[in-house]
Amino acid sequence: MLSPRREARAGLAAGGTVGVLTLIAATTVGIGLTLGGRIIHTPTFVAVWLVVGVALSLLAARRARGRARRYVIGVDIDDDAFAPVPQILVRRDGARYELALAPGMSGIVEGGRAPLHIEALVREGRARLQLDAGTRAEITMTATTFVVRGRADVDVGAP
Repeated sequence: MLSPRREARAGLAAGGTVGVLTLIAATTVGIGLTLGGRIIHTPTFVAVWLVVGVALSLLAARRARGRARRYVIGVDIDDDAFAPVPQILVRRDGARYELALAPGMSGIVEGGRAPLHIEALVREGRARLQLDAGTRAEITMTATTFVVRGRADVDVGAP
């Protein structure tokens, strides 16, 4: 499930993990240098490791948030689901999510006044469709079928 809350959680988890690992690495190097009889300039040592830790934590958090804001299909091991054609199926654009449709897809999109046939939407090429609350799309690509639903922004953990 894609949500802004999960994006933030993924970013915090990745940034925190990298920060802790950088702290462990800096401590290990500092102890190793001290035990090896090396003299280190502590303010410089701490400043360098602090800059490295913050930079790596921010990079990890940014990449994790970016990955958590989309649902990727394809044949790579990193993809969320198998599909014969690699692409981003759902992604967040600002405050809304959009569904990416491509030639070769078939199915139906429900949620408006009348159901839309995906074949008609992709007749001219790729198309994007806003996923509003209550929208339901059933997409078939060869032997793979995906069902995508747009939900209102609610707290997932609430009873």
